[in-house]
Amino acid sequence: MIEAVNLKGVFLTDPGVLRAVLGGAAHLVLIGAIAVGVGALRRHTAVAVAVLFAVLLIVAGLVTLRPSPWNDNVTKYLPSSAGVAMSAVVRFPNLLSPGGGLMVLCGYAALILGAASYVLARRDA
Repeated sequence: MIEAVNLKGVFLTDPGVLRAVLGGAAHLVLIGAIAVGVGALRRHTAVAVAVLFAVLLIVAGLVTLRPSPWNDNVTKYLPSSAGVAMSAVVRFPNLLSPGGGLMVLCGYAALILGAASYVLARRDA
């Protein structure tokens, strides 16, 4: 027999929920912009996908294996952690603020898209 579970509903009007939803959407858009930049830099789909997943998943996992002070200072500035900071309803002490996460992720996207536009202008001119 299935028992009814009493869960508290979460609504967009609850504190921090709308910001987290919009932050999650911005996170995905900025990761997409980073992916386009990596694809333009490498001009090979498989290499671009491999680089993107390596940066988002493997590097973040390897950094967490480092000792605590170094780990805590570097992890919060990685793209995946910046995205989590943007889309979290509750602020975690080891992450950036939502605005800080947005700025870090925008910085990564601007840097990679700028490098891609420079390389495309030099290579395809």
